[in-house]
Amino acid sequence: MSGPPNPHRGPPAGRPAPVRARLRAFVLDLGTGGVAAILATALLLPAIHGIGPMPPGLRLLLLTAAPQLLFFLHRWAAEARYGRSPGKRMAGLRILGPGGAPPSPGAALRRNLWLLPAALPFIGWAITLGLGLLLMAQAAGGPAFVDRLSRTRVVPDPAPGGPTRLGAPGGAPLDDRR
Repeated sequence: MSGPPNPHRGPPAGRPAPVRARLRAFVLDLGTGGVAAILATALLLPAIHGIGPMPPGLRLLLLTAAPQLLFFLHRWAAEARYGRSPGKRMAGLRILGPGGAPPSPGAALRRNLWLLPAALPFIGWAITLGLGLLLMAQAAGGPAFVDRLSRTRVVPDPAPGGPTRLGAPGGAPLDDRR
């Protein structure tokens, strides 16, 4: 008995999202989540400074780690709730778990653990950048380590109309002809 196609099942496992689309999604996430994390940290600055005397290293750690942890939470929450981050939505991608279901909160957490070293002062960004490049290289030849670890896959979004423009009313389709 076959019913209407399930738009959340996605394409077969053999058709992963192109690496270029995954990279575009991450850059879009940096723009949306990164800016939001920096703004939220700016709002937290008075609270951090109002804590009182603390070692300078701890203050630096708080100011360095806060935006990175907020960015991590932004991606984790979006992927756990919607099966994609805002950048993946704008790039026309979706994350699928076993059987084509959206990823569980635990799977979304495992997918994003590689972002946490960025919270370390000074060297964190270099570590995270290296991990990101390694994951992109892996994704070119098959599922990346985080996909295998979380039993997920990133696929083109099968939703009708494809990717949408950021902020377009009603999710108007993206028109590449302009």
